[in-house]
Amino acid sequence: MSRDHLHPVFAAPSIAVNTESNDFNSERLKARERAIDILKTIPAFSSVQIEVIEAGEKIAGSMPSRPALPSSERLEYAIRLLDARCAGYVKLVSDIITQEAFAIVLREFVIRAWEEYTGVTGIEPLPGNVQFSAIEERARHWTKESYRRVVRGSANVEPANKAERTAFDSDRSTGRVEAHPRVFISYSQDKQPASHCDDVHSLANKLRTEGVDVMIDRYESFPKEGWPPWMLKQIRESDFVLCVCTSTYRDRFENRAERKEGKGARFEGFVITNEVYQQACEQDKFVPVLLNGAAPEDIPVVLQNLTHYRIPEQYEALYARLTGQSLHPKPRLGNIRKSSSAIPKPQVPLINMWRIRVSMQTRANVVLATPRAQPRIATIFPGQE
Repeated sequence: MSRDHLHPVFAAPSIAVNTESNDFNSERLKARERAIDILKTIPAFSSVQIEVIEAGEKIAGSMPSRPALPSSERLEYAIRLLDARCAGYVKLVSDIITQEAFAIVLREFVIRAWEEYTGVTGIEPLPGNVQFSAIEERARHWTKESYRRVVRGSANVEPANKAERTAFDSDRSTGRVEAHPRVFISYSQDKQPASHCDDVHSLANKLRTEGVDVMIDRYESFPKEGWPPWMLKQIRESDFVLCVCTSTYRDRFENRAERKEGKGARFEGFVITNEVYQQACEQDKFVPVLLNGAAPEDIPVVLQNLTHYRIPEQYEALYARLTGQSLHPKPRLGNIRKSSSAIPKPQVPLINMWRIRVSMQTRANVVLATPRAQPRIATIFPGQE
């Protein structure tokens, strides 16, 4: 396949990159070219290219011209193209090297999707843009999928630090390397009970000691980017967000409390509400948690249809949810047996059947041997004997 027929991200080095602007773009271009060279060494590269091109043409053929589409449908169109590209190229991921190459290319796909949504090239989205956030959220899904492919199929995955090497070595023999789920805890600084914040801290510590990568504000003295961007990053990049629900948290989450209090919970509530709205039916990321006797009525409205967990009573169920395990694993599937209706009914012993036949025959003979008494005429017609 010639370079002219490749997907635009691979075919044109200048796509979505201003090569004359600054050193940053120059380094970005070099990184992308290195990623392309890595992916092109994979035998399935050409077939994936054809698959992606055909999928893109099919999607484009099913949609009217871009200017005729309303904003929501243009965004849907851009995300569908993004999914088609990622679904093809993620098949090339098999180890850390190809995953890193895919991550670089994925960034180009995100920029491409933004340009297809806006219809303009070279314009950066404003910080906090809802449409661009939706595109990035979809890209994070494919980033996770690429890591899953590495974990499932690679023997070259190395632990992040020496502390993890023992567990990694024990799993290497079975070909299984477990990923630590990333969790962010959203809660309010309640004054009642006084131990509320300490209880949240204890829950975070317990989960971390059991392999869950939990983050709360107490672990961060002051983020260099400031609290709002830090909270936004934690919510968006986490696999799960635990929402510790109390009446105070609910009021701040739903923006019903006094504005001078609870700015953190209020901001997190706004972000989570927007995430729930954008994800539609895919809401398994957010998990309501009840501590210190909190009631289900304390759960914010947008989260009330989700499964909640009462701590400490349901800690094991929560832990199983976060780590992708089951409290009641399914047993091994057995063989099909004959149903009870197929089992033959027990037969009556022959000796009993012989006795029944003899008994019935004897009674019949007695009846036949006994002469019937003839009726007398006088009995029927009195006086005419």
